[in-house]
Amino acid sequence: MRTLVRVWCVFAMASLLTATGCGRKAQDETNGLAGVTVIPPGLGASATLGADGGAIMSAAGVGILVPPGALSSETFIEVTPSALVPPPALDPISLAYDYTPIDQTFALPVTLELPLPPGTAGAFVYLTRSDGSGWDAIAGASWNGTIRVAVTRFGTAFAAKAH
Repeated sequence: MRTLVRVWCVFAMASLLTATGCGRKAQDETNGLAGVTVIPPGLGASATLGADGGAIMSAAGVGILVPPGALSSETFIEVTPSALVPPPALDPISLAYDYTPIDQTFALPVTLELPLPPGTAGAFVYLTRSDGSGWDAIAGASWNGTIRVAVTRFGTAFAAKAH
C-alpha cells in the first residue's frame, strides 16, 4: 500500500512540475521507481519501467501510472500523439495518443490519463480493440481537468464526450 501511495505521489508531482514548468526529469531514488519524464507539449513522454512500477507524464497532461507488480521486467513505455484520427461519430474532445508498446499487457491494471477541455462535465476514453476492429469505451474518473481510466493493455486512446 505504501508503494502504491508513493507511485500516486510521483504521478501528482509530475502534474505539479508540468503545471509550474519546473524540471524536465524527476527521479525518486528512495523507492526504486523508474522516475517521471516530462517532455514538451506535442512530443509525448517515455520511460523504462519495471516491476517497481512508475509514472510518466507529458507536458500536455497525457500520462501513465504503472503500479508495482504490473510489469514483470523492464519495459520501454511511451505515449505519443497518434496518426489515427478519432472517429467524429464518437465526439472526440482530445487528440488520439499511442500508448506503446501497442498491445502491451499488464498483470495489474494501469492508469491512463488524458487532458479534458475546460468545463467538460463528463467523458469516456476510447481505446482501440486489440484486433483492430474498432474502439472500446471505458468509463473513468474526471479529476482536475483530466480523465483517468484503468486498463490492462495498451493501444491508441482518446477522450470523448459522455452521452
